[in-house]
Amino acid sequence: MAAVAVEAVAAAALRARLRSHGRVSVRLAANGWDMLAGRVEGAAVEGRLWESPLGLTARILDVEVGRVELDLGAALQQQRIVLRNTPLGAARVVFSGPDFGAFLQHPLVRAAAARAVQGLPFSFDREVLVLPPSAGTGTGAAGGTGNSSGGATGAVLFSGVLRATQQRYQLTMRPAQGGRAVTVSAVPVGAAAAAAGAGALAGAAAGAAALAGSFGGSGRSGGAATAAAPLAPPAAGLSTASAGSVSNSNSFSTVSSLASSSADGGSDPVVSAELTRFFSRLTVDLQGAELAFDGLAVGQAAALAARDNASAAGRSGAGGGGGGGGGPKLVARDAAEGWIDLRLKATVRDFPPLNLQF
Repeated sequence: MAAVAVEAVAAAALRARLRSHGRVSVRLAANGWDMLAGRVEGAAVEGRLWESPLGLTARILDVEVGRVELDLGAALQQQRIVLRNTPLGAARVVFSGPDFGAFLQHPLVRAAAARAVQGLPFSFDREVLVLPPSAGTGTGAAGGTGNSSGGATGAVLFSGVLRATQQRYQLTMRPAQGGRAVTVSAVPVGAAAAAAGAGALAGAAAGAAALAGSFGGSGRSGGAATAAAPLAPPAAGLSTASAGSVSNSNSFSTVSSLASSSADGGSDPVVSAELTRFFSRLTVDLQGAELAFDGLAVGQAAALAARDNASAAGRSGAGGGGGGGGGPKLVARDAAEGWIDLRLKATVRDFPPLNLQF
């Protein structure tokens, strides 16, 4: 009974923190003696159709962690939650296209993207199209045909701008390595713009090199050259802030190489590789609760919704789940819609504050 009461209180607290929700459920694996000792063998949070205060939305959000040990003394004396261990677990987030677009615009993701491409900022657009796998193919196989139906793995189509060069890219992300990683293809939009950017940045890099050479006899490091760089006209789209996001000694050469790599009108190998690394290693820290990329799949929205609705009905019929079951069912927009199924590793180093903005 103690666990049931805690489940209800925790679910109510979560509902109060969300801007909107379809379903919120909390489950604890603990008996009365465990609770008195400040110990829980496992905890799970289940959410459907969530919207956070900062506009983060998801069709499905499930988090499950193992053993949790609380410092009861701190809870009673200091009125705060202190962990005596580091709970480990997993999370699952299912995004629609608009959900993923909101995710890319979230302040935590934008902060991470400020150094996404060789230390330079990349700005993602909000518009996202998710293409489900072609009929008769699986969701986790590597490869993909690249056709408009999403290929064997499905695909996520979106876009963005490398702010240092002001070059826009059309991005295609696909699951890779059986869903354990992703690959991103970045194709410059407008070959003329890419070529112009390459020429302007190459000239800026040459000017910077000449300026640095004028300090050669003084034995100064690259920092002196960078400090004097504002005397020369800045490259188009290269601001002081973006240049400062990489080391002073190689910022101009980095931007120049990025511009020239995209001047052939094909897929940009540097930006593609950097964004592949960015998404495959993405980690978000919610002030103590760390979520790290563990895998990604793309599936048909209707199939994912039907499977989840059936599972929820089974749990409700068995009396499972605490703090709130039921709620609206998941519904796909149409038969052609795809959803992104993102898996994350969860590490709880500290209990997030109750006023956490996410």
